[in-house]
Amino acid sequence: MTMVDSRTNNARDITRALRDAMGININVFNIEIPRSVRATECPNLGESIFVHDPGGKVADAYKELAREVIGLERKAQVRPRSHGVR
Repeated sequence: MTMVDSRTNNARDITRALRDAMGININVFNIEIPRSVRATECPNLGESIFVHDPGGKVADAYKELAREVIGLERKAQVRPRSHGVR
């Protein structure tokens, strides 16, 4: 979920409802990308959030999302088992 303002009851209610309704059938990532003025400035500047505000909460959230995606990918990989045959 992106542009989440977790300070509001409305955002928390919508997030919870989406997780409850959709999380049964599809993966809903744990990380939420917060709402940020700095992030909305990026398209006008032609910069990524990692250039424009590298230490900010949105950049950190996207890094965490990447870690979550990589973790899921690692879990999904089927590793062949060696049976001692070469």
